[in-house]
Amino acid sequence: MVVRFWEARVASGRLDDAVRWTNETLHARARERTGYVSGEVFVSDEVVATPADGAQPARVVLLTRWAGEPGDLDETPPGDASIDRAHGWWFRAVP
Repeated sequence: MVVRFWEARVASGRLDDAVRWTNETLHARARERTGYVSGEVFVSDEVVATPADGAQPARVVLLTRWAGEPGDLDETPPGDASIDRAHGWWFRAVP
């Protein structure tokens, strides 16, 4: 079993849009691929803080489990600027 961890930093005030796209488009694409086992979406809300403390942008994460690596996945962010930056990594379980 391998796991795909996809994380995106969300533009300010756009968390609902980013979550909707992640569920309806990105996760839907994954579910259609051979080897898909399961997936979950997680969010981290935006934290607005003082300049000394710094701010934390909202984030959305899609965690998918696979019977094997499915090859290239289309993880191109939407063109509506709701996602500032996105990255993905493959993980494997260790005994």
